[in-house]
Amino acid sequence: MLATGTTAWIPIELMPPDLHPGDECHMMSSVVAGKTDSGNDVHYYYRVKITGLVPEAAECVVLETLSPEAAEAIIG
Repeated sequence: MLATGTTAWIPIELMPPDLHPGDECHMMSSVVAGKTDSGNDVHYYYRVKITGLVPEAAECVVLETLSPEAAEAIIG
């Protein structure tokens, strides 16, 4: 899990389209944090702010780690 304030590089293909430095978005970690009782993967979700872009990645700062309930509301 990434701590609030951590800087991370996220591959551009995982980012929502048309984002620019200063924009905020929600991101899902590709690392599986665990499994549910039914066997589904559990991932961490973050609210991040984009601080930079290069052709292959976006530099982001983690603003918040979302609770499982908040993540569920986002992904449906």
